[in-house]
Formats: sequence, C-alpha cells, structure tokens
Amino acid sequence: MTCAKDTNKDKLDLIIHTPGGDYEATKRIINYLHETYKHIRTFIPHMAMSGGTLIACASDEIYMGPYSSLGPTDPQTFLNNSYVPVHAIIEEFNMAFEEVSKNPQKALLWNERLKQIPFGRLKAAQNMNENSKLYLTRLLAKRNCKKKSEDDNRKISEFLNSGKGHSSHGRGISLKDAIDNGLNAIDLRKEKELEDAVLSIYHSAIILFEKTSVQKVILNNNGRKYINSFTEK
Repeated sequence: MTCAKDTNKDKLDLIIHTPGGDYEATKRIINYLHETYKHIRTFIPHMAMSGGTLIACASDEIYMGPYSSLGPTDPQTFLNNSYVPVHAIIEEFNMAFEEVSKNPQKALLWNERLKQIPFGRLKAAQNMNENSKLYLTRLLAKRNCKKKSEDDNRKISEFLNSGKGHSSHGRGISLKDAIDNGLNAIDLRKEKELEDAVLSIYHSAIILFEKTSVQKVILNNNGRKYINSFTEK
C-alpha cells in the first residue's frame, strides 16, 4: 500500500516471481489490486506458481516467454505436518468407497489408512475444491477472460484447478499451454524492448537476494520503495 500511494491508478505493470503462498492472503491482494487499478498487466520472467497464477489470472494481460511458467491452482490443506492437495484426499476416500463396495474385507485396511485424516476433513476438502473453481471462474470473467463465455471460463478454471490433470502441484504451465487453454497470455518476445526491461529487473532482483540479506522488495516507478531484510538473532 505504501508503494501504491501517489501512483497512476489507471494502469499497473506487475512483475511476479513466486512459488506461491497462502490462498486467502492471495485473494486479499487481488481484491486490493482490483479496487486500486483499472488495468493490470502481469509479467512472468520465470515462475508464478499457485497463488502467483491466481494473481496473473486477476490481470487483464499475462506476458510470458518460453522461460516462464504458471502453475496449477488446486487448493492445498495442511495435514500431518505437510501440505496435501485436497483433490488427493477426495480421491482417496472415493477409492476406499469403491474398493470396500467391491470387497468388504478391505474395510479394515482402509480404516487404518483413513483414520489418520481428522473427522470432517473430507467435507472441508470438497468445499475447498468447489469454492476454488467457482472463485477462479468469477475471477477470469472479471479481468483476464472477460470477453469469453461463462462456459469457457469454467473450462479454464477446471484446467487450472485440476490437480489430477497436472499430476503435481508444482508442474509448470507453459506459455503455449496457457494460450491453448484459453488464457489471455501474450508472448513477451514480440516486444523486445519490454522483454529486456522485465528480464533486467528480474535478474537484478535475484542478484540482490542472493548477495545481500534483503528478502523482500517492493518498488514503484516514482522511486517509492519497501525493503525488508533478514536479520539473524
């Protein structure tokens, strides 16, 4: 918010490089961006996974190159000290139901396996899965795919949210995949001067993070900045 102050509220160019983050926090960032800027372009110099992909989908235009990756947006939940895709929980319960229906003797085996999952987690996973698809469908209709039909946006949402289809939450989605599946993604290489500027900023930031204790930087075109450094205790 500090860096957004006194900037042009008509347009925002946002360079994103992130492995992802908290789902609800990402939604709050998106709400703020939509309330503040009328037109948003996002640039992906390397990767914008998970929550980063959500922010990209919240923009009017996504600029990528052959070196860029988006990622699946299927929601994750914390279970047994690690994050687990909610679709995996749903599929495991469905598998248990099918196998026990065919062979009741497997019930004991599945009981031992599923009792590690807290009561109510299946329903929570189902709700998270459906809400994530609905949210992304509406998000696409608001900005990145506003000219497409509701059915088209639903298909794009299904593609991005399909944990099973991507096999891994960390699997990359290329520029070609993004375009082929309906996103308003643009080849950054077609604008050479812009590509050079974006990649220069990205590489400068990477060097800064690797060579100093700085862990977060937010800059705007007016020179206003926010810098957070890591300090060992």
